[in-house]
Amino acid sequence: MKFWLVAASVLRRLMPASLRSRVRQFLFAWLRLQWVFPSGIDIRIANYGEWIVYNEVFVAGEYDRALALAFDRAAPSGRTPHVVDLGANVGFFTLRVLHEARQRGTSARVTAIEAHPALAARFRARVDPQRAPAEQVRLVQGLAGARSGTALFYEDTVQASGSTQVEGRRPGRRQGTAMRLSYVDLSAITDGEPFVDLIKCDIEGSEEQVIENYGDLFAKAGVAVFELHRDLCDVARCQEMLRGCGFTHAATLREGMNFTYLVWR
Repeated sequence: MKFWLVAASVLRRLMPASLRSRVRQFLFAWLRLQWVFPSGIDIRIANYGEWIVYNEVFVAGEYDRALALAFDRAAPSGRTPHVVDLGANVGFFTLRVLHEARQRGTSARVTAIEAHPALAARFRARVDPQRAPAEQVRLVQGLAGARSGTALFYEDTVQASGSTQVEGRRPGRRQGTAMRLSYVDLSAITDGEPFVDLIKCDIEGSEEQVIENYGDLFAKAGVAVFELHRDLCDVARCQEMLRGCGFTHAATLREGMNFTYLVWR
């Protein structure tokens, strides 16, 4: 067995990256990875990018503390928690919100924003069939950051995501198609909402831009959690602006170049 493991490791190193990617894609399709939680949430992993996101959200539980804070604060008032999911990807975080609500015997509302058209389609295919009647999920396809206009969006072919950041600033990442996408107005989307229980923000380097342009949205949020990218934004400025929005408490949940940062009132 050890011989075959060593041989497989050597073969992997010798294999061209493009072929390695195709082999990995074949293996994920062949394995048909699936797990159904007691809440009824059905998780299926289609590729390596989804495997990474699933492990961050469900296995490592990177957002669990933020979710617990938001749900615990909403419970005494009987309010249905409203979560804004910036960078919704293929829907794993939104499903984690629904899972948390069901575990607590309540419901939830999610407003999800995803820029990549293909990922937005996969979000709908994954989330819509699992949404119970009392669970409100709204998906808006577009960029989060500026209040209007367009930007080039560079697809990340490794992690099933993308960024508006200039190509080449992320060494080691293979860039796919560059597409021009439109920004959505987050203030208009959440208009009429006097309070947002939780904002989750993982938008691949555009965190500084969205905090700068949407102080009104963050000012009415009780909890917010970010994946902040030290190489793509001014982290100190992001933290200062969040304090200016009224967040009096902060905690780093995961260290690293890209780190998970939680703030609450």
